[in-house]
Amino acid sequence: MAACQFSETQFEAYHSRQLEQLLGSSLPQYFPTRNEEGNIGVDMVHFTNYHSLFFQYKVPSSISLTNTKCHGLIGNCYRMKIYHCTDRASQYQLLWDWAETEEHVYYETPEFHTDHEFSLKYRDILQFTSHFKLRGNFIDPNSAGFDLHQHFIYYSDGISIANMYSDDNAQVKKTTVNELISDLKNSKPKNEEFGVYLKKQNQKLISILRQRNPSDAQFENVAVNLDQLLSEEEKKGWDDYFLLKYRLRKYFNLDWLILRNKEQ
Repeated sequence: MAACQFSETQFEAYHSRQLEQLLGSSLPQYFPTRNEEGNIGVDMVHFTNYHSLFFQYKVPSSISLTNTKCHGLIGNCYRMKIYHCTDRASQYQLLWDWAETEEHVYYETPEFHTDHEFSLKYRDILQFTSHFKLRGNFIDPNSAGFDLHQHFIYYSDGISIANMYSDDNAQVKKTTVNELISDLKNSKPKNEEFGVYLKKQNQKLISILRQRNPSDAQFENVAVNLDQLLSEEEKKGWDDYFLLKYRLRKYFNLDWLILRNKEQ
């Protein structure tokens, strides 16, 4: 087994940059801190007009194709570890909680593992990524037969089916970037205005973070002016989104909307 030679952060940076280019430069992104990521289960949220993409990034180990757990795979075989499946607050459980209400929740992992391959493929990294959608594909952690031990996905760069192992095994399907984008565009749109949807998404994030960190004051140090700024932008139909994003960054040091919950 050979460990990945580049970091998850490197993979995430190029992946998110190319996805933003692919879907449009106005696509906002939410980058949780390491502490936040542990509480909400995702590394990145890409907001689009009526849907969001929730990503958990992983980097793999390279496995010999002769390994029995690579059975049925073609090409180069890789192993992706799904961490912390041991309790209700696990990363897998948190991702599944998102997938119950949000259609587009994915594990993202590259189909290569060396620095040399990274230097050759980073410009088109989305094409060399395995996208694993949770909904309709992975095992429900709330089901009676779910194994709470660690899970591993064995996948390859030559076939769309992957093997999922814990004590038992199951097959999962990986998605190409073209299928991911097609799925996103063909999804039934949410019947909500863009701004309303963004506010609801951020309220959900805040709710999760507050629940898991009840004594954390990190969201209380944002000036009251932010509520007024967002309210003014909402009245204008979010037409001046770029100016809003600029103001949030300049005056509040926020890369994305962290909304204060007036009811709390």
